[in-house]
Parts: sequence; structure tokens; C-alpha cells
Amino acid sequence: MTPRILEEARREYRAQFHGELYVVFHPTWARGNPETDHLLELMRTELAAAGVPVLDYSTDLGLTDDEVVNHACDLHPNGRLNAELAALLARDVGPPH
Repeated sequence: MTPRILEEARREYRAQFHGELYVVFHPTWARGNPETDHLLELMRTELAAAGVPVLDYSTDLGLTDDEVVNHACDLHPNGRLNAELAALLARDVGPPH
């Protein structure tokens, strides 16, 4: 159901803003959990079939947990991971047209 919602959101976004809507898979989302890995694979397949562009950053960036999450908080991404993700988004999406 979620891919259909995102497919419709993409249509609405394109009509309203004349731009592209992307789905981004965050590096901390799956984290090697078999259940979320399975869900991630289903989402990839369904979104591809629906033609919804995906930026998949769920793969290991070669960083350890201590380098990417804020242990003082509740394992939210830290500044380093956010900066790396921002650079990836800028590279892959590019400037607005």
C-alpha cells in the first residue's frame, strides 16, 4: 500500500511543483535486521515497479555505529552521518532546475 501512496504523492508533487519526488532510504534504517531488510527489499521492488525514484543509502557506508549515531540520545544519526548524507543528496539530486 505504501508504494501506491508514494506513487500518487509523486504525481501530485510533479503537478504542483514541476519537480521530482524522491524516496530516500536512510543508512540507519535496516541496520542488518532481517525483518527490516525484507521490508526494504519489498519497498525497493514495489517502488521500482511504480516508477518512483529511489535514492538508496541503506547500504553500509563503511562507518561504525560510534561514527554515525548519537549514543547519548537514542541512536539517531549524528552530525557526521547527516553531513555525509547531505553530500550524497547534493550529488545525486543536484541543484534545483
